[in-house]
Amino acid sequence: MGRKKIQIQRITDERNRQ
Repeated sequence: MGRKKIQIQRITDERNRQ
């Protein structure tokens, strides 16, 4: 559960940077 949240947050952070 925690691992999936971190992966989703990492992808969202990278997309938000663009």
